[in-house]
Amino acid sequence: MNDLAVHGIGIVPFAGLEYRLTDYFGIGGQLELGYLWAKTEVDVETPLGNNRMTEDTNGMILAILLSASVYF
Repeated sequence: MNDLAVHGIGIVPFAGLEYRLTDYFGIGGQLELGYLWAKTEVDVETPLGNNRMTEDTNGMILAILLSASVYF
């Protein structure tokens, strides 16, 4: 029997700004830089019995987001 569990956490602070072009329309941008941690656990059945294998994954998140807004 294979049992898979994934646990993770991400910490992503962001900063952004928006510029109103008219009274009804604006454009903006946002920058995110963060840290991601994930732990994967798998139960593996072998001839010697069940074993639990774990794997840690660490990474960085970088995102540049553009947006457009319409105001009513």
